[in-house]
Amino acid sequence: MAGSVADLFAECVGVISENRFFFVTKMFKAKLGDSTIDPLHLSTIIASMKFLCLKLYPMQKLEASCDFLQVHNHSMISFLVPR
Repeated sequence: MAGSVADLFAECVGVISENRFFFVTKMFKAKLGDSTIDPLHLSTIIASMKFLCLKLYPMQKLEASCDFLQVHNHSMISFLVPR
């Protein structure tokens, strides 16, 4: 049941991201930047990103989408590669 609730919440966040992309990506960036996050919670956050609406047009939305992907990429690298 918890998995289905998480999926429903992720779908809601995806719908919100259609109009409030900056707010939603700011939330994801804050969660991904947390170095004390446990792997199970991290996997739930990543799974919920499948509903995130990345935009290609207009140019500002494309840049915001690319910026989010770049920050997400750096977060994953820092999480997977210990220093």
